[in-house]
Amino acid sequence: MFVRAPNWVGDLVMATPALARLRAGFPGAHITVGVRPYLQPLLSGSPFFDELVPLPKARGLRALWRQARTLRARGFDLAVVLPNSLATGLLVRLAGIPRRLGYTQGRPFTMTEGLRAERNRPWFSRRGPRRVPRPMPRYYADLLDLLGLPPVDDRPRLHVSPAEEAFIDEWLRARGVAPDAPLVLLNAGASFGASKLWSGDRFAAVARALRDRHGLVPIFLAGPAEVDLVRGIAQQADAVHATDPVLSLAHL
Repeated sequence: MFVRAPNWVGDLVMATPALARLRAGFPGAHITVGVRPYLQPLLSGSPFFDELVPLPKARGLRALWRQARTLRARGFDLAVVLPNSLATGLLVRLAGIPRRLGYTQGRPFTMTEGLRAERNRPWFSRRGPRRVPRPMPRYYADLLDLLGLPPVDDRPRLHVSPAEEAFIDEWLRARGVAPDAPLVLLNAGASFGASKLWSGDRFAAVARALRDRHGLVPIFLAGPAEVDLVRGIAQQADAVHATDPVLSLAHL
């Protein structure tokens, strides 16, 4: 079985119940998960699959065909495609996987079975079609219901290795935070800039309130392009910040 994982950190985390359900439903299957290379550390140590295959973004049809040819050689009998993009649908179609499950809007010819996401506007609306909001774990579960799999706990689950735990314990200790202190992690950055950012003043106010009212230790997280922004907000809140160094996904 081949599972094409989502491309975004949050979506991948919320897809972990789907991976757990596939593992429980097909205990004897060899499950291969295709994932963007930078997301691999997020799934390290997971028992929900047998192997990870890095799939960088294919730049053009030739690159997509090369990836499909590699998958074709593996002889997968079932593909579960969690992202909605045309490219991920084309990948499994070109790979010749006979049974292909995924959402079908915009790519019906690439799937052999699937669902259409419910929309709250007609397709001819000038404002464009919009999907009815649905929690992502449930969104993926609706798709897997077509396989007749028993339900599982739909809470996202990540796994941490002993080496990763030891790294974080030392990282916290170096910043004056006890290993058993209750933490709250705040991600103040966003991939697409100001249009998706909350006010820095509000982030700082929330961090202070969580510390003063609930005894939590706020820690601000950052990506490589967000260091200056996050450092300024954390200093405003007098809070710990993960900017020197920036923590990798394996340590979050």
